[in-house]
Amino acid sequence: MTEPTLTRQTGASSSTQSRLQRYLQMLFMRRSLSESTLLKQRAKIERERIKNGLPHCLDIFIQIDDPYSYLLLQALNQVQDKLDCEFRLHLTSGVSGNNNPEPTLLKELALKDARWVAPGYGLLFPDSEAPTQAATAAATVAVARCLESTTVKVADLLAVIQALWSGDSFSLPSEQEQQQAAQQVEAGTTRQKKMGHYA
Repeated sequence: MTEPTLTRQTGASSSTQSRLQRYLQMLFMRRSLSESTLLKQRAKIERERIKNGLPHCLDIFIQIDDPYSYLLLQALNQVQDKLDCEFRLHLTSGVSGNNNPEPTLLKELALKDARWVAPGYGLLFPDSEAPTQAATAAATVAVARCLESTTVKVADLLAVIQALWSGDSFSLPSEQEQQQAAQQVEAGTTRQKKMGHYA
């Protein structure tokens, strides 16, 4: 029987670093992750924003049939008018691939979690089953239409999502409307990944 060959990694993950290398790496990580460094980075970004005359902006990613997205929209609806901030709402396909090895279990746990958490934050979540695929597709089209407006209000999206989770019926969208909505979902998912957000 032959001995397995081990590959020695190089760089930060090297198992053969000298004490000096490990010490310098520790100093670098401590400094780059410190609160003062974070505050300096934020101040620099804020100066750039003011210099360019840009408003405060939040990119918000919504998955139509996700219980957490429904709770998020309810919370955002309560604060949108109180914040001097532009909300950029995007449709997304949600968690996939290696980040979601058990999609059925995730959906079940998300439903249970949302029902349990919502009352603690003064939010509502119905004691119903997850929406059907047909209802989700129709709601996606309705939300995509809302997002085409120049002045998107969270309340508009919330009304659609609320109807979805309440089991209300939607008119059947055309194939073209479904394709346009799918393009918005794809664009939102791409933006989410580009920004480095969990998906």
